[in-house]
Amino acid sequence: MIKLLTLKNVSPYAEDALFKICLNLDKLGITEDTGYENYDELLEGAKKALAEGVHVIVAAETANYNQLKDTFISELSISSETSEELLKFSTEKAGDKLTGTELNANALLPEDGVCFRTNDGLYCGFTCAALSGTLTFMPLDFMRIDTVLTAFCSYMETGKVAKAEKESSDSEFDFTKSVAKLVNTLAEEERRIALVTGEATMWIYKLYSEIPSLTDVASFVEILDESTENEDEEATSQSESVKLVSKARDAMLNSGADLGAAISEIYSVEGDNGETLYFTYVAVVDKGIAKAKKLSTTNPDDLQLLLPHAVSLLCDTVSQRVTLLANSSEEESSDDSEDEKPAEKPKMPKNMVIFAAVVLA
Repeated sequence: MIKLLTLKNVSPYAEDALFKICLNLDKLGITEDTGYENYDELLEGAKKALAEGVHVIVAAETANYNQLKDTFISELSISSETSEELLKFSTEKAGDKLTGTELNANALLPEDGVCFRTNDGLYCGFTCAALSGTLTFMPLDFMRIDTVLTAFCSYMETGKVAKAEKESSDSEFDFTKSVAKLVNTLAEEERRIALVTGEATMWIYKLYSEIPSLTDVASFVEILDESTENEDEEATSQSESVKLVSKARDAMLNSGADLGAAISEIYSVEGDNGETLYFTYVAVVDKGIAKAKKLSTTNPDDLQLLLPHAVSLLCDTVSQRVTLLANSSEEESSDDSEDEKPAEKPKMPKNMVIFAAVVLA
């Protein structure tokens, strides 16, 4: 059994990372997830589960990550050490952003644990023995969670952490694998998707030379923007997700595809504290659902990664949706067979929800 423990209320930025983890619940082997009001309660919940021999995954925001890691190591009497290799790596990658104390805190790891290194060496994940169970830490950081998840899944499947195919810098993010996975899933289930043309979806289109079957399962449809001359700034901002869902639906209907999807441009809004929030929306629709997911960051350094991560999220979400629809269809077919009813084409589920977002239609 693997339990996922986190707080009930996390920031929008952390929520994006948690969403990524939830998309991979089956692959990660997570059978139960629990939210707590605060980290003290989370610690007690983790102790109880670990004492029962459970594998516990603690997902925490970066603002509290190192402090919580230190608390767990101390409370659970886990032998720890400063990884000189990780310290050197993170200093090279992010030494100009953090103090020596902060870099050392990032490099603290369980002595007999396995590290899941992030691209910049900060807020790395890890797995180690604790009490009678296993403890895993993961950062709720949307720009780092993919690397940690990939390494963790590799470790769970093979007992080894797969080495990165290439070293990524802070300004790089390769979503080719996500697109390839999406194409394979769509092809296997004989479904097609319509993508609204835009900066981010055109990046997908340009992969057709690397993934020839892309054009067999995907259409790229231009949908014109509606006029917003009479809307004030706040109303326009609030309605962007609704408009994006509408575009995705129009693309699906106009092309005759099974699903539609779209990615918005990057928007920004200044908060009361003077901090600027940058965000984009990902919309996915089919004949049963219409959903939008907001990705956001307050770090200007992460701005250039926002749309590439949106592409990855779109691909993962659609792949998950198609798989879920296929499983639902198989169950319906099985039920029909048991009842000795004439074979019918499985109907599209009307209320299937695969990810947490506001229902827009």
